[in-house]
Amino acid sequence: MSDTANDQQPSFDVFLCHNNKDKNEVKEIAKQLQDHHLQPWLDEWELPPGQLWQPLVEEQIKTSRSAAVFVSKNDMGPWQRPELYALLDQFVQRGCPVIPVLLESAPDKPNLPPFLANMTWVDFRKQEPDPLRQLIWGITGKKPNSNIKHQRISTSNVPISTSTSTSNVTVPNTPPAKTLPLSQKLALVNLLLACTCISNKESRETVLSLLNQQFPGIANRVPRRTDNQTDVMEIINTCEKQPGSLQSFCEIVAYFEGDGSTNTQALQTFMQQHNL
Repeated sequence: MSDTANDQQPSFDVFLCHNNKDKNEVKEIAKQLQDHHLQPWLDEWELPPGQLWQPLVEEQIKTSRSAAVFVSKNDMGPWQRPELYALLDQFVQRGCPVIPVLLESAPDKPNLPPFLANMTWVDFRKQEPDPLRQLIWGITGKKPNSNIKHQRISTSNVPISTSTSTSNVTVPNTPPAKTLPLSQKLALVNLLLACTCISNKESRETVLSLLNQQFPGIANRVPRRTDNQTDVMEIINTCEKQPGSLQSFCEIVAYFEGDGSTNTQALQTFMQQHNL
């Protein structure tokens, strides 16, 4: 694609990251965003036939001003997980908002990745605070007028949660600090380096930055090394001094490696065996 063609591409306010099983519900939300003069990027609307779609998606992830990650009763779709990783990489590099959005079918205790669970989310299971207004606030960074109201999808047969809790941030129980013997640390280093997001130095920085969102300042306390094994060992040593951070670090790695990966299974087995 020529530079001129790229220059003519519209600039989108929000990239909508979702499972295709939730397409209809996400599309209705996208239409309501358009009604409020926002431009959402939705694959069904923006991917032209006859072109490779992956480069187009990657380009929009790099240029969209924000992103909304939709969570429902359905697991992450096969392409939603790599999209999420790319979005969070942009969150680290550009500081663009990545907004967790709970759809009406999301369970009472949604299984959010640890790095999203600590972000304030938008909850379409509730009427107050109005979810559409909250989503627009997250996208624009400006609190909208109170006359904005979300129009619920009348065709939805999904029951709406009646929870009266006003809190939308889950505070995990923090386990005590965990110290591993040297032999176990070396084994953990090898397990982590077998994972793509750790063996690649740039991806490793993204994972460490996401950990830093949960444990502010921890990334700055890691003495960085040029050798991969030594560098990962320093990360482990630093995490041992911050209760809960080593577990979170491993959970972030396992999430991006994917549930079906043998590397994930080996890492999760190690975590269970050593109470991480």
